[in-house]
Parts: sequence; structure tokens; C-alpha cells
Amino acid sequence: MESRTARDSLAIIGRIAGRLAGFFAAIEQGHQLGITPGSHKELWTIDYSREIIPIVNTAFPWVYLLQIADAFEECDDLMVEAALLVDHGLEWTRTQQYLRSVARAIREQAPALTRERVPLELFEDHTPPIMPFRQLAELISAEGAREMTRCTTHVERVGGASLDNPLNDQQIEWIRRLTQGEKVIEIAHSTGYSERTLYRALGELWELLGVSGRNEAIALVAQKGWLDQVPLTG
Repeated sequence: MESRTARDSLAIIGRIAGRLAGFFAAIEQGHQLGITPGSHKELWTIDYSREIIPIVNTAFPWVYLLQIADAFEECDDLMVEAALLVDHGLEWTRTQQYLRSVARAIREQAPALTRERVPLELFEDHTPPIMPFRQLAELISAEGAREMTRCTTHVERVGGASLDNPLNDQQIEWIRRLTQGEKVIEIAHSTGYSERTLYRALGELWELLGVSGRNEAIALVAQKGWLDQVPLTG
């Protein structure tokens, strides 16, 4: 498989987060329709994940759950790499914690199996049609479902922002200062980055924008009017 661009990675993160947001929204709807909520509020913890895996396993075979673990771990890796490219906060962190704890709980409980790893881009095509929503809704508190819907929806928006203005406030400031003629080392020192780290972050930003360097980036941003926009990553 060809290496992904930063834009591709953000789009994948957005799609996975969107699926999670849909799941938690369905749990919320179940509560509204009369399913008694459970007690779990912090759904990003390993204790919650360990409790839900046996329930999910009643509908999903282990081979599929291990594919979920693969996908969640890979998505978490992409989120780590994307952290320099997006405005991220508690919602981003909690979504990562959820991905990690679910993957960990699956690997703790799953038997050893020989299986084919499914590419993350194809993961959406391998979802079984059955999910034990009632049993899960009876474990999850209304507050917990709302919080995870909020967090994953935020991450979905961050990924989706790559289709419009992908720049966060910090990146806009970097490009604005480059436009004004400042050197990378000056920007790095004033923003708390090492020169090497900022060069790497700018290189990833050029890749995200689909340009070869700062001059093309400045021209593109000026053409799009992004320096004057509020980014869609918050």
C-alpha cells in the first residue's frame, strides 16, 4: 500500500471517529426510547472496555474483533502523528484513550488466531450488521454516552475539516509570519519549538496542503483566504 498523505490520515481519523459517534448517538437514542442507562461514565477506561468485550463477542467473532483492535491501534497512531497538524484537546485525548483501551481489552481476551490484517481504508466494508445495542446501553450511563458522542463528533469534525480549511490557529500564525518574512528559526524560538521540530511540522503541513514548499503554501492560503478565516477544527 502506498504511504498516506497527512490529508488522507485526517480523513481516515474522521471516518473512524464518525462511526464511533454514530454508535454512541445510537446508545443515546436507546436511552431516550426507554432503555435503562447503566453506570459507566468514563467510557475511555480499560475497566469499561474489559466489560463490554464479552458482550460484543456474542455478536462479533474474535477474528473481527481483532480487526477492530488493528484498526483502532492504527487510528490511534495516526492521531499521534496528526497532533501537530490539528487543534486537539480533551476530546481528541479521550477518543484516543477509548481506541487504546478497546484494542487492549480485545487483545487481552482474544484467543490466538491466524488471520488476515484488513487495511484501515477498507475497514468500513467489514462491519457485521448486528450490534448488541441494548446490552451495551444498559452498561453505559446517559452522561457517558453524551460525552463520547461529543468527543468523537469533535474528532470527526477535525478530520472533515481537511476537506475545507485544514489549518488550525497555530498553523495560520506560522504561515502569516512566513508571509511577513520571518525565518523558521525565529518562529520556532518564539513558539517553544526546536527549529528541527518546526521544520518537520511545516513539511507535514505542506504535505497536508498538497504543496511543495512555503512559497506555494503562501500562495494557496492567500488564494483561499484562509488567513482571514476562523479554522473549522474547534
